[in-house]
Amino acid sequence: MPAQKPVRVGAERTRNKYRDSVIESIELLHDALERPLSADTVGYRDQIARALIDSGGYFWSKLADDYDGLSEYGQRFALEKMRIAAAGAAEAIISLADEMSWSWIAAEVQLLDWSANRGQRGRIDLLGWNADAITVVDFKTARNIPSEARPGDADQLRKYAGDLRVAAPQHRFKARVLYVDHTGQTETYRVSVRKGSI
Repeated sequence: MPAQKPVRVGAERTRNKYRDSVIESIELLHDALERPLSADTVGYRDQIARALIDSGGYFWSKLADDYDGLSEYGQRFALEKMRIAAAGAAEAIISLADEMSWSWIAAEVQLLDWSANRGQRGRIDLLGWNADAITVVDFKTARNIPSEARPGDADQLRKYAGDLRVAAPQHRFKARVLYVDHTGQTETYRVSVRKGSI
């Protein structure tokens, strides 16, 4: 996903550049997954696809493993719909960036647990921020977009915001869950992340 290092989105031009990079990345991913397998291309194709799907590559490849675990029909359906879903999600991100006056975004932000010596606590799909506030965004694909944020999704956002609050106590925190379906339709819901809400 683009923005694995922070990307400026404070102006329309930079937001459009981000959207274009999402579309470009999904084209690369689609081509890597669709390429016919042969003895010569299987390793290369798999490396490109895994690098594009999961920033951790082979070391953290849950999404790539999920795709590999789909039936042949499921993989064809995912390939057929991924461009539409990605374009819808990119437009929703651009709208959020504009609405919330984000200066920067970063994708797939890792949370580490220093205190318990456990290492990884999770990976945030997207952070958007400006000088005053940080917004935690969690993406969810859904067959049917719910009419409100599902409780488990909201709880996860509250946990992430609580974890981040330690590192940026001077900022206000906001949270959004962004649902996208296979037709590219999206819905974004606000989740309260006030201190003590979980």
